Amino acid sequence: MKAIKISMIIILSILTLLVFWRMASSSKVSSKSDLIKYIQNEKNGLEKKESLNKVDYQLFYWPHSLLHSNDIKNESNTLNFILKCSSQNQDITQPSNRWNYETVLNRVSFQLSEYIQIIYDKKDTLALSSAAYSRNYGLTGSTDILLSFDAPKSYEKCQIKIKDLVFENAEYLRFEFESKQISNCPTLKNKNL
Repeated sequence: MKAIKISMIIILSILTLLVFWRMASSSKVSSKSDLIKYIQNEKNGLEKKESLNKVDYQLFYWPHSLLHSNDIKNESNTLNFILKCSSQNQDITQPSNRWNYETVLNRVSFQLSEYIQIIYDKKDTLALSSAAYSRNYGLTGSTDILLSFDAPKSYEKCQIKIKDLVFENAEYLRFEFESKQISNCPTLKNKNL
């Protein structure tokens, strides 16, 4: 009887270890492209899309393991997102767009902190802490901006609030992300990939 109990305890211990090992190994992916596919999978809740005044906005969480050392401050107490803006699959900062080119370019280059903020748990509002915008010169179908926000130690939800970057109006887009979905995002097995 004691031998059966000891055997059961050993088997349960081994099964428990296997479950924890599987959970730990599944939270890592082997390549950057696998991680990006995970982020872009709608069911994971890390990518949001909205349109405002014929401009398409796409915002998705960008984990630290995908940041290059020269992109932006890469600190564990920050949340990073990529904002893609386009109209008819074109960069909104192109001289050929139908809006005031200099105004839009100036907003994207120098005034983003006036247009973008984050709200944690519907009570703490913080401005954008830093951003990186690189000119694509029309080679891509969107204006891409890396956004970084200071993050509290714990929160349940965050909402990114973005004022219309193209037109002179007071309309806002709101993108909501859950802390649980962000913390469930896998990391790279090897950051040098």
